[in-house]
Amino acid sequence: MGQNPFNPKLRLKLSDSGCTFFLSTFLLCSVFLAPGDVIASTSMVFKHSPLTSVSAGHSLTIRGQILENDDLDDVFLFYRTKGESSYLSLRMKLSRGVNYHAVIPGGRVRLGVLEYYVQGLDLKKNKHNLFGSSTRPHRVKVIR
Repeated sequence: MGQNPFNPKLRLKLSDSGCTFFLSTFLLCSVFLAPGDVIASTSMVFKHSPLTSVSAGHSLTIRGQILENDDLDDVFLFYRTKGESSYLSLRMKLSRGVNYHAVIPGGRVRLGVLEYYVQGLDLKKNKHNLFGSSTRPHRVKVIR
């Protein structure tokens, strides 16, 4: 058995089904995480200065950094006007190593509240919520 990287006194155990159990604060079994499922990440975070209000009809650029981005294949900005049932997505552009940005077209910035979150896709196609989530998006007031 190998050492647990979170606590050297705890051991890793490989069960007959091939699940690796990590004992720390959480018990996580990889059987429950199929490729494409959202998984938590403590090292990858979209750092930026979230806006609180913007003007309707004007394009909105979301810029930020992901410092630990070596394992990321793609980063997406998901957005919608509050009350809409589904999010639209934009692939965020990488520039200068750790800087990402995406532009929400002015026609999609409508009066009310704009909701958004940022999600990364790693090299194994697992999804990582980097800022907010579909159920807990960041909200920006859209004014005249």
